[in-house]
Amino acid sequence: MHNQQTHALALPADKAAALDAVDPWWNVPWSAKWQRSYYRARDHVRDHGCRGAADGFPDTHMLTGEWLYLQCTGYSALHPEQRRLLADIGLTAEAARSARPRRTRRTASIDAAVDCARAFAAEHGCLALATKDVSYQGIALGKWLNGQRFLTRRQDGPGAHLQVLDAIDSWWNPPWP
Repeated sequence: MHNQQTHALALPADKAAALDAVDPWWNVPWSAKWQRSYYRARDHVRDHGCRGAADGFPDTHMLTGEWLYLQCTGYSALHPEQRRLLADIGLTAEAARSARPRRTRRTASIDAAVDCARAFAAEHGCLALATKDVSYQGIALGKWLNGQRFLTRRQDGPGAHLQVLDAIDSWWNPPWP
């Protein structure tokens, strides 16, 4: 297909018409990567419906949500046919203007781990886990605490979440191995 696209201007009219009959998008002015990403987004919309761009494309795969947001940020620079294709899946110029990124807060995973540590300490009375293989409420709490202990040895001052761990259990990071 790439060879046909490269030499599209030199193709005989009947061959170009045959390719058009198979796929009208065989020789688009944008990349195949864009086309594949569009088909992924189109299939998602077909299966799950069009979710709001203003909400950061919830319920999409991370890459699809990020791709859709990037299309919104560069909407005016897209080829008119690309804009038409996006409009077919509900991403109009108005929706593109209201789009928000689909990024999560950097601290969201730390907040979840601290909440998990707080619940573990409330149930067990401490955070002195002897092994890093301990999981609690779906979080690898032992591994996470082990990483936090490593951070305290490398940092000059404790971060805010490390101070919270001190408040939960002052012995969460004992001086002995």
